[in-house]
Amino acid sequence: MGVKEKYLQPDLETQQASLLRFIAPSPYTFYEAFYQLNYTSFLMGSSITETFKALSGKEKKVLELIINGLSNSGIAKELTISVKTVDTHRANIMKKLEIHNLVDLVKFSIRNGLA
Repeated sequence: MGVKEKYLQPDLETQQASLLRFIAPSPYTFYEAFYQLNYTSFLMGSSITETFKALSGKEKKVLELIINGLSNSGIAKELTISVKTVDTHRANIMKKLEIHNLVDLVKFSIRNGLA
């Protein structure tokens, strides 16, 4: 039995593990991300993971690269997709998160411990 099976309950894994892997790429930041996720959920009165469940895997990766400051062309090159596809993913992210501009996306990312 691994650490994951021993310490994470199945319902937690299904609801939050993919988000934690997205925002916590190293084991050290896993605990910080876990704390931030639960603290934010407590303050908001709901689970933040519901918001991210709506995003596809590719949209999560595009969001991560946006947060890291890459331009649309930089994201396209990194993911080997067209700039138009990046534009589409970005528009879908904004729609699903109910965000209307890049400034609000950055604020959302900071508030939710993604940046």
